[in-house]
Amino acid sequence: MAGTQLNVVIPSALLKKIKSAAIKEGLTLAVFVKKALQVAISGKDTPGIEERVSLLEKNFNQLLTQSEGLEKIQSRDKNTVLTKMKKKMIPSYTDEGAYQYGKALEATFHKITSIKNLGQDDSWQQLIKQKPIQKAIKQNPDYLTLCKDIIMGKKELTGKEIELCMVQFSHCPCKKSMEEWNGNRIPELDFALNDAEKITQD
Repeated sequence: MAGTQLNVVIPSALLKKIKSAAIKEGLTLAVFVKKALQVAISGKDTPGIEERVSLLEKNFNQLLTQSEGLEKIQSRDKNTVLTKMKKKMIPSYTDEGAYQYGKALEATFHKITSIKNLGQDDSWQQLIKQKPIQKAIKQNPDYLTLCKDIIMGKKELTGKEIELCMVQFSHCPCKKSMEEWNGNRIPELDFALNDAEKITQD
């Protein structure tokens, strides 16, 4: 059956919410609006124009309320969703690879310490003044202890610890700080970190 085109001026804010609700329902905008109108006027035989307008307004207000509620949920859960997405993008690391990477961090620290002709404590104090570590410990104060234990050879780094580090900071702050402290990129650390990644087969 042929239809009749109806031109209706809708405020941009309302149109945006209707589009969002249509997407949520998996419908085209035209189908969604048609369905909403049918729902609004159902149950009445011959409602007058004022009653129809009132029903339409009530239906659209319900859509607005649902849309606003969805926005609140999205805003509240934004960080959780982003964290989950971020975790999916982070590679896995083997414990053996992490152990070797930790040893590379330790060796690099002592190498730079020797080049700069500093004592171990002085070197540590200089290292932790670098921006990547300073930023990291503001987010997670426990990171400082982990970093120190690794480069001092007191702890074996695990694959899970690298993964958690990547989720929190998107990089290894200890590595970045050593590079800033050294004044140059350190390829050995790049290689060691890459080698620590777990290779998965499809």
